Amino acid sequence: MKNFRKFKISPENKRYLSTELSLRGILNFTEEENGQLYCYAKCSGEKFHAAHTRAVCERLTKETGLIHMSKAEMDTPGLFDAVNARHGSKDGSRYAVII
Repeated sequence: MKNFRKFKISPENKRYLSTELSLRGILNFTEEENGQLYCYAKCSGEKFHAAHTRAVCERLTKETGLIHMSKAEMDTPGLFDAVNARHGSKDGSRYAVII
């Protein structure tokens, strides 16, 4: 586990987080220790946080049918269009912003 950092995660975000980290090319795996779920990832805390935020947005998108994005993602040029394309919204009419 050399160079892997350990992050506490919630079970409901596990699948989305693993997918998001993999899409970003970040090696990762999860383990449960004493009833708590942890994600081990080869990345900085800042990169993990960005992937985790996107994962939470993906989960909320799946649950509500509205495309969720963080404020930071909305302010990133091109990312708004990329997320809309991922979810099949051409005009961005189905979105919600979380902080």
